[in-house]
Amino acid sequence: MSMDLPTGWERTTLGIVAPLAYGKALPQGSRSTLGSVPVFGSSGCIDWTDHALTAGPTLIVGRKGSVGSVFVSDCPCWPIDTVYYVNASPQRNLKFLRYLIESLSLQRLDKSTAVPGLSRDDYNVVEVRLPPLAEQSRIVGVLEEHLSDLDHAVANLKSARSKTSAYLAASFNAAAMGTLLSDQPSGDKLEWRPFSSTIADISQGWSPKCHPEPPTIDDQWGVIKTTAIQPARFDSSECKALPQGFQPRPDIEIRVGDLLVTRKGPRSRAGVAAAVRQTRSRLMICDTVYRIRLKSERARPHFMAIVMSSPTVSSAIDRAKAGISESGLSLTHDRLGAVLVPLPPLDAQERIEAEMDRRIEAVERAYADIDLQLARAARLRLSICQSAVSGRLVPQDPTEKSAGALLAEVRSQSTTRATSSSSPRGLKRATTPHRANG
Repeated sequence: MSMDLPTGWERTTLGIVAPLAYGKALPQGSRSTLGSVPVFGSSGCIDWTDHALTAGPTLIVGRKGSVGSVFVSDCPCWPIDTVYYVNASPQRNLKFLRYLIESLSLQRLDKSTAVPGLSRDDYNVVEVRLPPLAEQSRIVGVLEEHLSDLDHAVANLKSARSKTSAYLAASFNAAAMGTLLSDQPSGDKLEWRPFSSTIADISQGWSPKCHPEPPTIDDQWGVIKTTAIQPARFDSSECKALPQGFQPRPDIEIRVGDLLVTRKGPRSRAGVAAAVRQTRSRLMICDTVYRIRLKSERARPHFMAIVMSSPTVSSAIDRAKAGISESGLSLTHDRLGAVLVPLPPLDAQERIEAEMDRRIEAVERAYADIDLQLARAARLRLSICQSAVSGRLVPQDPTEKSAGALLAEVRSQSTTRATSSSSPRGLKRATTPHRANG
């Protein structure tokens, strides 16, 4: 045993101590706000259902989106297809494994070029140091005491961010429904028409295999990432350089005045709209984005991005999406064009844009301050977790069963499972009487 290991600890890998299983997509129709079983995505508990995919307490690890995020469900749950999960067993302290995985910053393993993703192969070979099971429990107890005040502060910050987001969503909705400005048409006076009635031209982009870095010189061509398009905000720096040997396509170059809409991706990322108000030259749309040029006598691009970001219109866009998986939905020309949008007079659209710009700027300042505090809290939490899993948080007890013996049990059970026949697994009816805290 290496001298730098605390007494009773062993070196091993994540794939041995916390083997991952794939989550499973759960259609919207199978979800219920009255269900007792939590549904987990990579951002935590996102919904409820009546059936569980897992049989007991579960560790959830973000696979797509929030890579490496970690949650523990104390009861049977349904992990969807954007996460992995780890089943409970007598040889696993799920809460300790959560802190262990947190300490590793698994987002560094993301190799994707579009939606962030965690490969199970990369995860499996990550080396870790494992303490005895009894010491894991002691570490969890001390960690939870240390992290209690920090978690409370983080919860307050997240609450503040959530309230800020709610204010922005309400502002977007007021802009769409005609109540943002006192002289804005609303109710029966507000005209609603199919989005297609405002479209002069719609194009789809191109996604060649590009360098991950953005262009470094002005005359170099690039292709935007879908992350360049956020609700009512376009960021031209989110792009990739077109490699030498590829001929650019000027016909799909982005120009000021274009309306960009993501057409494919996870549910939360398909149907996002932003107007191009400024951009670098020689930048093309990617294949998963529509470039829309509006009829200037009907609608202003930034106004249209604002109303398409409102809960009322975005819900209609959401219903127009199609696909069998929450992580891969699409939006066709025709279905997007059928969505009804409000069309006040152009002068009212311009005034709405100005008021929304003022509100968005205030919201972004608030976000920046909150995110700075959250980043500081995350660094402190990481430092505490790393200290805990290094053996410095609690004393070792040489009389406890060693991690080596624990790993021998794990290997023995793995061998037994591999040689025994497995029975088909069906859905499990929920037996938990209360909702769990993810």
